[in-house]
Amino acid sequence: MKILSKITNNKNLITTFIFVIIGIIYSIYIHSNICINNGFLSIKYQIFYWILAIALIAILGVIVYKILSKKEIKAHILFLILATIFGICYLIIAPIYNGSDEVAHTYRVFEVATGHITTPQNEEGTYIEKDLPKSFLELSKSNNEDDSIKIHDIPEKISIGLNENDKTNINANTGTSVYSPIIYLPQAIGMFIGFLLNLNPFLIVNLARIFIFIVWMLVCAYAIKIMPTKKGFFLLLALLPSNLTSAVTLSADTMLNAFAMLLIAKVFELMSREDNITKKDYAILLISSIIIGQCKMAYIPLIVLCLIIPGKRYKNKKQFAIRSSVIIILTLIFSLLWSTESGKFYSSTGVEQQAWILSNPINYIIVMFRTFVESFDTLFYGVAAGNSLYQTRVGVPSIISLGMMICLIMSLFVEKNETKIKIWKKVFTVGIMGCMALLVVTAMYVSATTILTGQVGTATILGLQGRYFIPIIMLSVFLVKNKYINMEEKYLYVPSMIFGYAVILHTLATFI
Repeated sequence: MKILSKITNNKNLITTFIFVIIGIIYSIYIHSNICINNGFLSIKYQIFYWILAIALIAILGVIVYKILSKKEIKAHILFLILATIFGICYLIIAPIYNGSDEVAHTYRVFEVATGHITTPQNEEGTYIEKDLPKSFLELSKSNNEDDSIKIHDIPEKISIGLNENDKTNINANTGTSVYSPIIYLPQAIGMFIGFLLNLNPFLIVNLARIFIFIVWMLVCAYAIKIMPTKKGFFLLLALLPSNLTSAVTLSADTMLNAFAMLLIAKVFELMSREDNITKKDYAILLISSIIIGQCKMAYIPLIVLCLIIPGKRYKNKKQFAIRSSVIIILTLIFSLLWSTESGKFYSSTGVEQQAWILSNPINYIIVMFRTFVESFDTLFYGVAAGNSLYQTRVGVPSIISLGMMICLIMSLFVEKNETKIKIWKKVFTVGIMGCMALLVVTAMYVSATTILTGQVGTATILGLQGRYFIPIIMLSVFLVKNKYINMEEKYLYVPSMIFGYAVILHTLATFI
């Protein structure tokens, strides 16, 4: 009776028990209503499902109990633990080439890994993937109806040998040729090591995935660590399935999201502390800005964030002006240099779309307004998960995405921001957010919409996804000061973990 009494009086243990029960119930729901309906009847795959589901909920249950039992939690350590667990799960259950345009990104990584800064051309001037091992082409083939590679395909894919002597040239997907080689460096290093070790193509691509995931995770963890407040907001934002699944695939957004978070965290930290900016601080600001500029032009307005760092953090006003100017000018120079080089990969239709926007600004405003009205729920849920994961193959119930977004929004208001941020700096930040949002939707109108429709001046913008707004949402930390919700951040981590667990189950059910 004493043991039972201790258990019933232990609120943390009861909460953990409820967490585990909810996880088990949802596992049963997924198994009975989704997996079986998808034809997943083989006993070995059912065993695999239950081993992963039970092992994951048990591990998360232990973490939940530890979180609830501690008065103080180091957010960056918790992030590393959860990101590692969730990341490994996604790497296992969502095989290669299931990410957004991941085949094309893989070939672009191959170019960089083999020393080609830009996509090479043949004698006729056609852009090609030069000396690509034929085994990579075989690796990308799918026998499934949705053209995905599933877990049951892995044994076959692992059996494909590299055979470096059997190479070919194929036409390149110039949609990824526009991206700077800098954003593919971690992936290219992983792929290069895979070639040195003479691994099979399946392992080479996975090694490239692992390298970029590790870089993303370490950069995000450091950003969370240096944030003086609102750590929970950054933690939950980084662990959103849309962000996490992008980080474990070969994508152009992984480096962007990581270094955007680092830049924002460093600026916030410099605004909060009293001592002067160091060489290390400045190096982080400069490197982060340059990498962001190399990722996507739409997010370049982020670099002017350095202007809201208090001038007193520098030795004098002259140093503030010079160093801020160097960050902005160097970033713009490198960005424009690459933009000039990559401009040859853009289609003529995209150029015509730009001309239409400039000559019809009012009509374009109507197009943007109509798009946001018609697609608001899709974009809102897509920030968390929605139906956009893994090229829209994984459909997540709206209630799960809504729950994640509620936890994320609440995390902005559960901790007071002691840093004094002047009104003009908040207005300036909102301006940056607005500029980036405008550039993001315009980029999609010029690129994705013209590619999908082949038309100019279409009524709506196609290809927009909620995850494209993650770097913009990060800036919200500058806008909220007071604590409006009287609760500890750790009580938001627990529901977020069960939501994250649910998304993993949906992903598993899709690819098993």
